[in-house]
Amino acid sequence: MQSTCLLRASLVFTLALATVFLFGCCSARAVVGQNASARIHNVFAAFPASFSAGWGVDSSGRPSSRALAGGGASAEGVGGAAALWQAEAAGSAVPRSAQVAGSAETQEGGAVKYAGRRVSSLAGVAVAGSQMKGRGPADGLSPRGSGGTSGGTTRAARNAQRRRRGTGKHKTRAGAKKTGRKTGSKAGKKNQAQDSLFPWVGKPQMVVLDSTKKGRCLDGSSPAFVIRRGYGTGLNKWIFYLEGGGWCFSVKQCLVRSRTLLGSSRFYNQTGDNIDLNGIASSDIKVNPGFHNWNFVIFKYCDGAAFAGNRGVVRPRNVNSNKPPVYMEGRWNLLGIIEALLAKHRLGQATDVLLTGCSAGGQGVSMACDGVAKWMAQFGAKTRCLMDAGFFMDIPTIRGAYVFRRRMDQLASTGGLARGSYDQECAAAFRGSRQQWKCTFPEYNLHFVSTPTFILNSNIDYKAISMTLIGTSRPSTHPLMDCYYSSGLSECTSQQRGVIGSYATRVMGTVQEVVRSAQRRGAAFTSFIYQTKSHCMVGDPTWQSVVSPQWPGKNLPWAISEWYYGAAVAAKLHRRV
Repeated sequence: MQSTCLLRASLVFTLALATVFLFGCCSARAVVGQNASARIHNVFAAFPASFSAGWGVDSSGRPSSRALAGGGASAEGVGGAAALWQAEAAGSAVPRSAQVAGSAETQEGGAVKYAGRRVSSLAGVAVAGSQMKGRGPADGLSPRGSGGTSGGTTRAARNAQRRRRGTGKHKTRAGAKKTGRKTGSKAGKKNQAQDSLFPWVGKPQMVVLDSTKKGRCLDGSSPAFVIRRGYGTGLNKWIFYLEGGGWCFSVKQCLVRSRTLLGSSRFYNQTGDNIDLNGIASSDIKVNPGFHNWNFVIFKYCDGAAFAGNRGVVRPRNVNSNKPPVYMEGRWNLLGIIEALLAKHRLGQATDVLLTGCSAGGQGVSMACDGVAKWMAQFGAKTRCLMDAGFFMDIPTIRGAYVFRRRMDQLASTGGLARGSYDQECAAAFRGSRQQWKCTFPEYNLHFVSTPTFILNSNIDYKAISMTLIGTSRPSTHPLMDCYYSSGLSECTSQQRGVIGSYATRVMGTVQEVVRSAQRRGAAFTSFIYQTKSHCMVGDPTWQSVVSPQWPGKNLPWAISEWYYGAAVAAKLHRRV
């Protein structure tokens, strides 16, 4: 009996001790929980409740109804915040207007209201967080991706984070291998932070239009574009790049072309991977100080008529009836892509548009310049045009035949360019003489363009010489082109050098006359004529090395910036880097 009582007493004592212990632990946990909740509350108290909902928590730090329902911000929202922080880290000014997205696209990415305006939720939080007593962004939006400046993060915890990530002072070999970069350097840390926090910055995406939209490639497939989004001061500024790739001058040629990358979107790499963006498309501020953070869009070229085809469905003649038709709808491709950008990619908020293109795309710029400027003016955007290597001359070959003129006449007829693709004034000027094909040549059609235009061309461009002066698209098949292309004139005879010299002088004189004519009409035209055999430089990795006697002491990027922004702004941009 006595032993039983002792056993009961010991059990009661043990239970009492356990109760005291559990009560103490729960109290401690409650205090820790209250402190953590208070910290979260302090972070989010500065924001309206609807703003905090974008994070998946309410102002008390608890999960919001939206988060419980599976909502929250998208990866695109994260990219928006990251882009802004990247701009700030680089020392670029980010005006308040540029931080506000306010579009259907950001609504899909978890947009919420802040101060009566719609902003991308995480981008907005990052901006607001940076204004909180000089602190960095809250909980994980630090530019270095370190976990922010939250007061509740201990030094040990931050060190543990660094060890797991393999970065900074506590980087490990495994972490370095995982990132694939030299994480100890400043550049390595910046690149790693960009990869983790800014997933879409600098990474182009391929978009193929819906089959119900306007325009088709030669084979009937939908047109496509490649987009790399802008950020910071370039959020509402756009570069439209018309891709080049020659022409097809007859329906039969276009049928053959329809089975290639230049005639069908079915062959495109639709992931957008392995697309190099260089020159004016580069997102590196050192390579491209003037336009590195602009939205950049490549209009994929698949109509064979310099984005001017306007004939619709055409069936080849003198071939079997089971042959498929071709679609000459390049003008509609151009319009369809612009409509898609307006509908889904915030183009309606654009303040600036630079229309550019190379080769056949540069020729397309000369025909579409005023039209695009008028379309974008409806949304309050100013447009300027930059045509690169598109100044193909209307000249006879060295044998005296106007081969390229005849081909452009064929292009106009096959593509139906006279059905609305030409500038109306240009078409009216040459309609009576039945020479509307002249409106495909920049030396003629630019006399009717009023939009400010920058003419970029080499006066000894090997492709232009081959197409116009020789009359062939295969340079190596002619002795003149063989010596010029292989040796750069060093192995050419004096007669051959004289022929190319006369061509160079003619190009320079014709371009200068176009510029003077435009200036007399009050149009802000300028030119940059360089002397190398290169074809297309505005998107070339070596564009910083291109110089012209017209712009002493300034390279091509500087000249374009000065034409666009003015001398003072251009000097500040280019001397800073």
